[in-house]
Amino acid sequence: MDKTVSKPYVTVFMAVYNGDLYIKDSIQSVLDQSYSDFELLIINDGSTDATVAIIEQFNDSRIRLINNETNKGLSYTRELGIQQAQGIYYAILDSDDIASPDRLQLQVAYFESHPEVHLCGGHARIIDGKGAETGFMKIDTGTVQDMGINMLFGNPFINSSLMMNRETILAVGGYRNFAPAEDYDLSYRISLKYGVANLDHVLVSYRVHDTNISTL
Repeated sequence: MDKTVSKPYVTVFMAVYNGDLYIKDSIQSVLDQSYSDFELLIINDGSTDATVAIIEQFNDSRIRLINNETNKGLSYTRELGIQQAQGIYYAILDSDDIASPDRLQLQVAYFESHPEVHLCGGHARIIDGKGAETGFMKIDTGTVQDMGINMLFGNPFINSSLMMNRETILAVGGYRNFAPAEDYDLSYRISLKYGVANLDHVLVSYRVHDTNISTL
């Protein structure tokens, strides 16, 4: 009998600390994706609220939960996510945001048709704590060459919309303790060696509230 278990093509990574207000909707948005070959890797960074109980309510084999015994911080948790991920591609979704239904499908298709690109993101709707739309974040969707140059002048990416090649993340050294700019630091190092891009699609609803995990 072949006991080989196939690995998922995509790892969706979600870091959470005391996220019981919004994580249920965030998880559901991943499980409802039109693309199904993924794992949802959630690392709970020592939450003291009902976060773990909410996660454990989901009966879905694609969810993999890792618990930090104490609060280790975002840099540590993000690096642990890279090490634990099984997918070829690594997608980020903050535990308070909502993935658009076709997000993974669009990004995987883009990578497959643009092998020179190793990181891609997209636009975001802005929502409030109740999920009501309050704005729109349209980011630069220039050429692959332009995007790399733009990294010299700022961060043209919405972190919670990013998908990256996992081996590429490892090749450039992963996340560094570079608070509060770990996201930009990693994207910049990838852009120095590989193509980066933004899709002209809304990939995420970014929730603005008092305790956001990351900034736009």
